[in-house]
Amino acid sequence: MLLSVLLQTIKDKVNVYIVDNSNFNYTNIIEKFSNKIQIKVFKVDSNYTFSDMKQFGIEKSVSKYIMFLSSNELIYNCFSLKYMIDAAEEQSADVVYGNVVISDSCAKNVACDNLFAVVGKIFRRDFIVNNNIHFCNINSNEDCSFYGICYMLATNICYCNYNVVYSDKNTVNKDYFNSIVDNIKCAILFCYNNNKKYLRDVIKYLYNVYVNDNCSDELLSLIHSIEKLYLE
Repeated sequence: MLLSVLLQTIKDKVNVYIVDNSNFNYTNIIEKFSNKIQIKVFKVDSNYTFSDMKQFGIEKSVSKYIMFLSSNELIYNCFSLKYMIDAAEEQSADVVYGNVVISDSCAKNVACDNLFAVVGKIFRRDFIVNNNIHFCNINSNEDCSFYGICYMLATNICYCNYNVVYSDKNTVNKDYFNSIVDNIKCAILFCYNNNKKYLRDVIKYLYNVYVNDNCSDELLSLIHSIEKLYLE
């Protein structure tokens, strides 16, 4: 991951925040890169969830834009960040998303607005902070409700038609799409309690993401129940 940052054409403008709850000692790796890119490492308690660590990173960051990367993800090539930031600046966007190249049994490109996740996106930090958007305190698939709320509140989300992240899907939990259900509920509940006018947009988004993507019966049932509960 650090090597993919080092290769960026705008690496001098990039701050890397590593928030880690493991006992792994990677000091020698950090030392190899610390004189080439700006890195800050934060060791946190082992009980920190992925949600806690991403939220911690937001609060520590001073950068104008934020990108989240997990250990199974790399920035795709040397122009990826530049093209995304250029798009954000040109269109005054709150969120910019590009294409994620997913490695599994057959590699494919996915326009990542079709994923209820933060992968392959950059977020304007003051948009997150000013709207008080937080990661829900959950142990897995924390991205779903976070991006759902960003989707509802963003004034402008733009698409950068470029490969921006490489993701090794083989390291992702096989139960990903099953555990997504609870995260969708978090996003819907937030919306219902805070701003009901976005509900129709959220349901439309869920249809675009899951129905058009051959979603599971459980997710389709959830979407129908949301319609009946909140909109009828």
